[in-house]
Amino acid sequence: MFTRILLILMMLSAFSMGQTQRRQRIAAGDPLAKVYKLLGTPVIEFPLKGKLVQEYKQCTITSRKGVVLSAIYKESAKPIEKPIEKKSAPSIHDLKILALKGNAEAQYTLAFCFQSGQIVEKDQDKAIGWYTKAALQGHMPSQHNLGFVYMTGQGVEKDYAEAYAWALLAAANDNDSLLTSLIHKLSEKQKRAGEIRAENILAEQRAKQADVKQEDPLETSTAG
Repeated sequence: MFTRILLILMMLSAFSMGQTQRRQRIAAGDPLAKVYKLLGTPVIEFPLKGKLVQEYKQCTITSRKGVVLSAIYKESAKPIEKPIEKKSAPSIHDLKILALKGNAEAQYTLAFCFQSGQIVEKDQDKAIGWYTKAALQGHMPSQHNLGFVYMTGQGVEKDYAEAYAWALLAAANDNDSLLTSLIHKLSEKQKRAGEIRAENILAEQRAKQADVKQEDPLETSTAG
């Protein structure tokens, strides 16, 4: 009931918020809740070295544990650190080789390239595919970004239950930023569906890990 009332109040104040957005700016020390209130859903966001980077049309927000560290507006924007840097950008060929071998970090980087259009043309289908492969290995940034994709409907139909499942898994890996921004959007039915989905994903991961141990006699003997 409280959430429904809050959403109604937010809708009623949308016009006045739009007017004040031009005057109000995000600054270091502001809570992440203020970012969502003033700016809404970012164009893209991703975790990076313990921080959360959010790209909006007018600015780039960097935060940690729900508190804004920096807000760089476009008129004074400077390059920010991202997974792909021009000075050390790997080739797509090299990334694909590593990704096909099951390297989760390479799968994540390849997915981010396709999502953001860095090095390659944007391709949401490929981005989702590679994020999924890495996320199923327990790769937290991929879990976060995959949940974000399903929450915002970037290249897929919006699916809050699926987004919630990946948000739960990312939170279990010490990144609850997506969970914080998503939780108020969910019905009880969606929450339960997301919880069941997350449990199934974890069960699948455990089964794969058990299969790997059985196939690797050296690891089995070492563990014994």
